[in-house]
Amino acid sequence: MTTEPNHDLDQWLETATKNLPAGISQTVCAEIEAHYADTVAEHQAQGKSPAEAHQAALAALGDVQATARALRDTHLAHRRYLAVSLVSLIWPIYPMLYFSLMPVLGIPASIQLVLYYAGICFIILLGLHTLKTLLNRRFQSGHLNQPITMITWGLSAYLGSVLLAELLFSGLSPTEIYAPEAEPLLKGLAYGIISGAVVAGSGALWLTTRLARITEPIFGLRLALTLFMAVFGLGFISFGLSLAANIKLLADLSFVLFMCASFFVFALLSLIFFRAARRPTNWPAPVT
Repeated sequence: MTTEPNHDLDQWLETATKNLPAGISQTVCAEIEAHYADTVAEHQAQGKSPAEAHQAALAALGDVQATARALRDTHLAHRRYLAVSLVSLIWPIYPMLYFSLMPVLGIPASIQLVLYYAGICFIILLGLHTLKTLLNRRFQSGHLNQPITMITWGLSAYLGSVLLAELLFSGLSPTEIYAPEAEPLLKGLAYGIISGAVVAGSGALWLTTRLARITEPIFGLRLALTLFMAVFGLGFISFGLSLAANIKLLADLSFVLFMCASFFVFALLSLIFFRAARRPTNWPAPVT
């Protein structure tokens, strides 16, 4: 049974341009079809049969899945980078912006807390996972996956425990908070806060070592991002350990340190994503 050349090419083009906007898909298909036709003509001029020339030209187009990913990165990812750039820019003013808007909307205090911590988690994790996507695609740095996953789990445990503590113990007197029946829950939440901070901070330091191994400058911001990510990690670890040792002053100073570092980290991420959105990569040209 002979495979129709046009059918093979149509399947390749459909896979490569899946989810692209119609106008972009048509332009890309036209360019690839023109290149394919030129390559077929070259192989036939060398004495190959039409079927052989088709197979050689189709192979010369390269891996269809790699081309599809590159096309999405070029034509779609820049939208995501721009959106996350704006979200990251909100982070330094998020608490002030949030608590100035919530009272106006008349939302109950408990729901305000849930939305507040959910917003923090969303902004931080969106920024980190978009960084992972960007570096994996632009700079082939897949070794960032594990430390970012570690930060994700640690941060989720920390923020989740803080939220539960706020919801369960806010407004209670010290006698009620430290009542014998509340002690197991209080210890569990304290463990979640401490372990979450230490795990997330350790993940940030691990991420720092991975960033330091990247040879590309990441739009000229790699060293600054590495430095502030290290401060963020050290501050978060110090905060968790200070809570465990019940050293309030050191815990307060560490909290200020890692929060300030996080502001700089997200300011840098905002700039990185903005530059990535303005400088889309070219999709790989077919191999000739």
